[in-house]
Amino acid sequence: MNKFLLRILLPLTVVILLAFAVIFIAGQLSTARLDGTVDSTHISAPVVVSRDSYGVPHITGESRADIAFAMGYLHAQERFFQMDLLRRAAAGELSQLVGEMAIDRDKRYRSHLLREKALAAVDALPSNHLNIASAYTNGVNQGLAELTVRPPEYWLLGQAPKPWLIEDSFLVSFSMWIQLNDEEASFDRIRHKFSNAAPTALHAFLAPTFSEWEAPLTAYEYQLPATPSAELIDLSLNTELAEQTIDVEQFSAIGSNNWAIAGSRSSTGKAILANDMHLGIQVPNTWYRVSFQAGEATPMVGVSLPGAPLIVAGSNSMVAWGFTNSYGDWSDLISLELNEDSTAYRTNAGWEAIQIQIEDILLPDGRSVQHEVQLSRWGPILANNDGGTYATRWLAHEAQAVNLNLLEMEHAANVHEAKIVCNQSGIPPQNCTMADSEGNIGWTIGGYIPQRIAIDYGVPIAWQVADISWDQQLNIADYPAIINPESGQIWTANAKVVTGAMLEKIGSDAYDLGARSMQIRDNLSTLENADEFDLFAIAYDDRALFYQRWADHLISRLDESSELRHQSAALALRNWNGRAEASQMGMSLVAEYRTALISDVYQRIGQWLNTEFNAKLTEREAARISRGEDTVWQLLQDQPPHFLPYGVSSWKEYELAIFDEIITPWLAENDTLSTRAEWGSVNGVTISHPLSAALPSVLRNFLDMERLPLNGATNMPLVQYGSLGASEHIIVTPSAESQGLYNMPGGQSGNPFSPFYRIGHTAWASAQPLPILSTGTDYQFTIQPK
Repeated sequence: MNKFLLRILLPLTVVILLAFAVIFIAGQLSTARLDGTVDSTHISAPVVVSRDSYGVPHITGESRADIAFAMGYLHAQERFFQMDLLRRAAAGELSQLVGEMAIDRDKRYRSHLLREKALAAVDALPSNHLNIASAYTNGVNQGLAELTVRPPEYWLLGQAPKPWLIEDSFLVSFSMWIQLNDEEASFDRIRHKFSNAAPTALHAFLAPTFSEWEAPLTAYEYQLPATPSAELIDLSLNTELAEQTIDVEQFSAIGSNNWAIAGSRSSTGKAILANDMHLGIQVPNTWYRVSFQAGEATPMVGVSLPGAPLIVAGSNSMVAWGFTNSYGDWSDLISLELNEDSTAYRTNAGWEAIQIQIEDILLPDGRSVQHEVQLSRWGPILANNDGGTYATRWLAHEAQAVNLNLLEMEHAANVHEAKIVCNQSGIPPQNCTMADSEGNIGWTIGGYIPQRIAIDYGVPIAWQVADISWDQQLNIADYPAIINPESGQIWTANAKVVTGAMLEKIGSDAYDLGARSMQIRDNLSTLENADEFDLFAIAYDDRALFYQRWADHLISRLDESSELRHQSAALALRNWNGRAEASQMGMSLVAEYRTALISDVYQRIGQWLNTEFNAKLTEREAARISRGEDTVWQLLQDQPPHFLPYGVSSWKEYELAIFDEIITPWLAENDTLSTRAEWGSVNGVTISHPLSAALPSVLRNFLDMERLPLNGATNMPLVQYGSLGASEHIIVTPSAESQGLYNMPGGQSGNPFSPFYRIGHTAWASAQPLPILSTGTDYQFTIQPK
């Protein structure tokens, strides 16, 4: 019997080992070139690519076009699948790669016709930028062609990668627009439903314009109205119960930060910039580190976006710059009046026919699905759930929305010049924070801002005024900007940066609450003679200052109960060190309690508005309309019975019932808290490859980063919420880049067989700063003219 099994198992084992050997060898052949010489007809002089032990390249060449070629070569060899996903996602072409699962997503984005707009952007390029874009494209295609074996993702999908086109770089830019903007003006639609349903006095209380946690660079006044009476709103009469399926915290789970200290407050007399851009983190990381020097030009260092030929955030030795999402109002709804058969819409010039464009969405097997795109003069007509018909005017539709003007940041000599480059760059409108070697600091909006008329952009615009609602780009001299504030510090964190007339130019969308901005501002205010390590420490500040009042309130509630589970929780809160550390139970208790309470209150408000005013708010929309912090906190102080659920007699009963739902899964058999209540278990993160979910666990573990119990939460500088986290940390002083600090999740390469796939990830997770500049030459290859 044993010999029989041996005859079967031995050949099977050999086959398995051979299969693994083949996969390993193919994997090695799919990795990027590290050494040797490459010949190319697309460059004018030799280009040297040196890599350090982390795989970070430094490129030296004679011309900027040659540098672009090398950058494209590197991006293709290490990140081509990522680039491919980005261009396809923006163009609505994912289905051709991954199949029918992406059809609905493709229909959504195909309606914006972004490939057509990318082609138009190429046609509008000045010759110097077109030269760089062409060189980059040539580099991508040569780098892809010179991989001995195609990237591993294409093995799994059974497909071959398609060549890169110049317009694809603009599609990559549009993919960032999609991530950072509300392309369907959905927040405007929700806000419109809410404001129509809620009486004015009630609306001011439930969705306040400002919060007591705001920390803008300019002054503002805040006062939350008094709690509305039972005559205005009475939730206790509503017999429907909130399902508590909506996590309101997901809508405030945003987290990009940047800040700058003026030279007057630094140890060197030069300004220092810090930037951590937060995005949904996956494998590979959004950014690709790089430094380069073209001829005698100033050296550049920072992060590039695979698919684009420039540094997005970094330093040119004279100026450093970084971005956070502005959350301005960059999309609007145009309310359409249709004719009887819905084939035309009314304009100031009379009826105009709806344009129909049929788009073919291709599938891997060659079949296609037809998608009908309806177009108006103001933008696509998109489906909605409230019975109206709207066109969506999104800033990305504008001819000036994408360009390569950010390339000019390479030549900016100071903050004043960098401000103009930011204003003229074709990027999703961002908070651009700058610092220069002369000690200056500044903030402005980077990207296109339209010149708007004075109307309420929080509600759909009537067709009568739509033609004049967006006129042309705001004059650069009129862009919101703050240069060298008296405080010697600038900070932004997705909340309102300015107020008054400057805020009116930006508009108001789903801003962050502001607690994060406040903590960064207060940290900066303590610094004198600051250096890069001081600013790095702010990036990893996980003190839960915002949550402390919630913890105090919860302890007082739990002390009113004699139940063992409540006493155990109160003890954990008293022992909490006040930080969002992975080992802390107190952070889990207070954060989850706050989230559940706010979510429950606002879902019930939505239900009440639907009953009383037919608001047609979904639970998700009701939860999204407000951050809820100030409103619910005031309710906790006033404890009005008419805001309680039907049949609940007291706020104590209500709050403890909410709390019990949270802790029940965390309780041990003796009704005390188990280690499942530790913050690292509650808020742990797996940084995954886009394809890993479809693979067996053994392969999934090969592709994904190790699951780590990370510190951090929302409403503090170290934002970490689920898969959202800092996609990079940059701290740099222009002209002193050798002192600059950096880290990022994941590694440089997107190929799991590469030695650079994971290296550097632990430094990011453990708050270890790495040098921003390449740390030596471990590998080097040369591209030479042919």
